Amino acid sequence: TSDTDQSAYVFMDTEILSSIFEELVKCPNCRSNINFNHDIGEKKGLAQLFTITCRNSCSWVKSFYSSQISERKRAGIKPFDINIRSLMAFREIGKGHTDIETFCGLMNMPAPMNVKAYHTLVKDSILPVYHDVVKEDMKQAADELREMAKETVTEDVDNSGSNDESDESDNDIDFVNNTTDSDDICDVTASFDGSWQRRGYASLNGIVSAISIDTGKCLAYECMSKICKACEVWEK
Repeated sequence: TSDTDQSAYVFMDTEILSSIFEELVKCPNCRSNINFNHDIGEKKGLAQLFTITCRNSCSWVKSFYSSQISERKRAGIKPFDINIRSLMAFREIGKGHTDIETFCGLMNMPAPMNVKAYHTLVKDSILPVYHDVVKEDMKQAADELREMAKETVTEDVDNSGSNDESDESDNDIDFVNNTTDSDDICDVTASFDGSWQRRGYASLNGIVSAISIDTGKCLAYECMSKICKACEVWEK
């Protein structure tokens, strides 16, 4: 654990862990020595199962996983926290399942989750959270621009002077108030850019985003594809 008593992950050689347990831990029933086993066949992705058994005949057994189970339940499943964090970490640096396998192999670690479990975890546990966060961020970016537009129009009204005719002044004030309405349209400057999923001109998937010139924040995005699997199946 860290200095703040929060859960944290560290790399540790299982042989060191095993030697410490077998030297210091005793069976709670008969006070005999114990065996510390790493059950690789029962692992769940990067969550490893460890079993402590009594060397005597009292049949005491204690099993535990190397990771906590996530509290965020998706599609009726609570995945292990280490699997979610490792998946997010590799995706944040532009890497995928093959790269996780390579990393585990070079670190002499058991293989990660299989490809099917990887994509299920992405679909059910990662993407919904990302979508919620992105949606909230874009809403905040739009609200920030709306406030900037309101301040700009207010300054224009103030600079126009107080000697204008009352009707024109009232119209300007109404326009200022309307800029705070969530359904009202504000004139803002934005740049639009697109990117393909893969380099070159053979990629079938891409994304287009709208970015505010004033704040540099993303206002909207749209993922697009040249193919539709549902349409292909329907045509067959």
